[in-house]
Amino acid sequence: MSSVEDGLIPRILRHEIGAWDDFLVRFAPRLTQVLDQFDPAPPPNSQKGIQRLAGFLHELTRDNFELLGRFDGSSGLDAWLIGLAHRYVRARASQQSHGGYLLEQDHLRRLVRETPSILDDLSPAQSQVLALKLVDGLSHLEISARLKIPADRVPKLIHRGLDALSLKLQQSSTKGIGE
Repeated sequence: MSSVEDGLIPRILRHEIGAWDDFLVRFAPRLTQVLDQFDPAPPPNSQKGIQRLAGFLHELTRDNFELLGRFDGSSGLDAWLIGLAHRYVRARASQQSHGGYLLEQDHLRRLVRETPSILDDLSPAQSQVLALKLVDGLSHLEISARLKIPADRVPKLIHRGLDALSLKLQQSSTKGIGE
């Protein structure tokens, strides 16, 4: 990993002036290219393509750069971002195939806190991981340590749990409409 990457993420997390601009100059063109490759629906440089990049950057910066703060340096930053971009496009496709019902994390957090039993129909691993993420607000590394599971398994469990929970909530809202 280059020395630029070594210092860039900590500078962003410390909210140093110019750090985010440096990140965008270095990575936005490559991220745009990668997002276009993974999801070629909108033509390159179209308004929808720009919105897709903005959505991805929002995910990186949400909750005080929580996702970007997970970069651990075990791979190059470019490769790590490409992996995230791929998962972002897959999550968007999953969201669209479920009728756009994927709920915002804040709404899910509130829902799980108010009604923890909605996690009962998920697998035990998914239920535990979502409770730790949504209710306790733990990071992926903290969840990994608490449950004694590999850190690379946590995002997969969260993603699958959120998909299952969204589908369950969609089905229950559809039943409520039809009854």
